[in-house]
Amino acid sequence: MNPTSKLVTLPDGTKCKVRRINASDMLACGTIPDVFADGKPASNADPKAKEFGINMTRAIIANCVGALVQTDGKRIKIVDKPFDSTTENEISVDEFMSTDEANTLVAEVMALSGFGQAAQDAARPFSSEQK
Repeated sequence: MNPTSKLVTLPDGTKCKVRRINASDMLACGTIPDVFADGKPASNADPKAKEFGINMTRAIIANCVGALVQTDGKRIKIVDKPFDSTTENEISVDEFMSTDEANTLVAEVMALSGFGQAAQDAARPFSSEQK
């Protein structure tokens, strides 16, 4: 049986547990678009593909990524609330989405879920050219 979760270590030593995407996560994105139909992402000019990528990234971070455990043992929980409402040990989904760590974790979740590189690229809302 394939694993449904795994422990990921980020380049700075931070660790967290990630799990596969499930049907509920896909529903949080609205629909499963044609962007995955042939295994290739839709054109970057397609606004629906961009919107889906942002929604998918948000769903993955909010639902498929556990608490971040830093090398000093401090736990940071990713929470779905406004960034100015977070506590010292929390980071908002929206604030975390724009980090390199988020891109790494999204790629890990997509790979664990069986999506190929094209689908991983489609779910990443900000390509390196757009940063």
